Order: sequence, then C-alpha cells, then structure tokens
Amino acid sequence: MRQIPPADPDFEVLSRDDTLWLRRAHSVGNRRQLLNMITDAQLAPRVSSPGFVDRHASPAELEAMRIAVPRETSERRVALTPAVVGRLVGAGHVVEVETGAGEQASFEDRSYRDAGAEIVETSSSESELIVVVGPPSTDSAATFPEGSALVGFLDPFGSGDLVRELAARRITAFAMEEIPRTTLAQSMDALSSQASAAGYHAVLLAAVATPRIFPLMMTAAGTMPPVKLLVLGAGVAGLQAIATAKRLGAVVSAYDIRPQVKELLR
Repeated sequence: MRQIPPADPDFEVLSRDDTLWLRRAHSVGNRRQLLNMITDAQLAPRVSSPGFVDRHASPAELEAMRIAVPRETSERRVALTPAVVGRLVGAGHVVEVETGAGEQASFEDRSYRDAGAEIVETSSSESELIVVVGPPSTDSAATFPEGSALVGFLDPFGSGDLVRELAARRITAFAMEEIPRTTLAQSMDALSSQASAAGYHAVLLAAVATPRIFPLMMTAAGTMPPVKLLVLGAGVAGLQAIATAKRLGAVVSAYDIRPQVKELLR
C-alpha cells in the first residue's frame, strides 16, 4: 500500500492497486473539500491510466481527456447537455458529440458546436472517456477504445454480455446507479433526479388515464368530490408523486413498509 501526499492534512490518502482509499485522520470538512481532495489525488481525470499515478497533482496539472458522447439507441435523454460540455471544454477537455446525439432531448448539434464540442459521425478511437445514459449494446461496446472508461446507467447485473465485453477490452466501467447514495456522494447521485421526474410523470399518466377529475369541483350542476389517490412507496419518486397529486387537488394517502419514512409523510 502506497501513500499519496494528501491535499489536506486532515486526511490520509492511500492507494492500493487501482483503488483509492480515504481514511479520516482528524476532522471531516465540508463535502466540497473532500471532493476537491479526491480530484487533487488524481481520482479524475486519469481514467485511461492502468492505475493511479503516485504523485500529488493540482487540477491545473491534470491531463486533459478526450470525452465521447455517442448517440443513444433507446433513449431520449443525452449524457451531456451543451451547458456541461461548455464547462468541460473550458476546463481543457476535448468533447466529441456524435451527430444527432441530443436531438431527442431538444439539443441541436449547433448548440454543442457553439459550446466547443466537436461534432463527429462516430466517436474517435482515441476517446478516453465515453459517457452514456443507458447501457450500450455489445456491438457498440466492441468499438470503444481498449483501456478507456465508460460512465452511465449500465445495469451491470442485467447486462452480462456487456460486462464481459467491457472486461475483455479492459474498459473501466462506472455504473451510476450503483454509486452509494450518501452525503459525500451527493454530487454524483444520478438516481434522485430521475426518480423525482418519474414520480411526477406517474401522476400525470394517472390523471390522463382516470375518468375522474382530480380536484374538488363545485358547479351549478352539482359537486364532484376530489379523487382519492394512494401512493405505494414513499421514496424519492413517491414523495414527488404525493406532492404532484396534492397540487392537482387529489386527497392523497401513502404506504411504505419503512418506519423511518413516517416522519417524511407527515
């Protein structure tokens, strides 16, 4: 086990093989302090290296990456928006966006070009980092540069063929849905936003599907009571569903097997 000079004396940073370990030495500062320290210890962006380099590097000294954004095959979402591309290009990275990658998400190629991205037909064989939304097909993975890194919702436990292809090509894969949902990892949490959108959309679908009108309606022809709506599960999606249904005027109740959710529902 080799020691990397820490960016902050409150932390001891240890490197073993290609895994970065953080050990709390004295006191933990705020989340940004920790994330900055991880960056300084070159957790990113040296993803194309076979292992972490045993030297302290400031953000200015870190190598720029070539980042590829391929077209999604069964997704309307896109991995990077033009705004994010602009920040990455401003930090010195090269971003390649395949033609039409953002069209389904209402982002034209021109928007990416204006943000500094290169618009390409197919991703370069020199790409060091490939960012996706859904898991790519095995045929697509076979075209990824060997030794590169892949980030996205990869469904590793349901995509055995993809995982084997990535392993065969020595591609380091980061499944965003498997990142622990802790306070320190909050900036990398990609599930909460999508779950919140899903809860909102579920209520809209229910409102369209039901023959009833959600709110209380008092008219000259009579009174219609509001819809009674039951939400099963009060996680991130469930809480957003509850809020959306209440805004639409429904009488909402919820159920969850977890006792700690009771306070959130109140």
